[in-house]
Amino acid sequence: MLKTMSSHRPHAPQPNAPQPEMPTPRLQRFAGFVARLGLVAVLLTTVACGKAPGQPDLDADDLRPFFDEYLPALGQAYAERDPSLLEPYVVPKEVSRIEVLVDGLADRGQIYVPTLVDVKFDKVTAWNYANAYATTRETWDVRSYTLDRERLVNESLGQENLVTYQLKRKDDGWVVLYREVLETVDS
Repeated sequence: MLKTMSSHRPHAPQPNAPQPEMPTPRLQRFAGFVARLGLVAVLLTTVACGKAPGQPDLDADDLRPFFDEYLPALGQAYAERDPSLLEPYVVPKEVSRIEVLVDGLADRGQIYVPTLVDVKFDKVTAWNYANAYATTRETWDVRSYTLDRERLVNESLGQENLVTYQLKRKDDGWVVLYREVLETVDS
């Protein structure tokens, strides 16, 4: 193989040519700070978007004990027209939302008496084992009475609701931040 030599030779340093500036110690410290800040931002984003290292996965079995207490209390809150019964299970904003619904029924001269029949979990998603979304299929027997409970106005046995929840860990349990019925199917 034939090698060719370049006619280009490195020039000798010129005495008057400007020399490249070396970073000052202050500039070096700033560059190091920016690099560390970027690393912290990446780590925080990773932790916020996924589960924290060492945290177990969350599934329906982890949420079931909470829902086994909360859902009957929800039915009781409607039946007794007392949303304060939900205070151990939901945030104050959700208590207020249920109160508006119960008051709306009373304004129409009705009271709901829902009884939970069954709950199945469609999906559970968690972040950092402290926040969760759950989608459930709940089966309720719902009876609507006049306020004095002397007359049955309507009855929907086996009513299926597709419901989504936003939950937050509180101590060793959960609280509902938001509950929304996405779909209702009367049987």
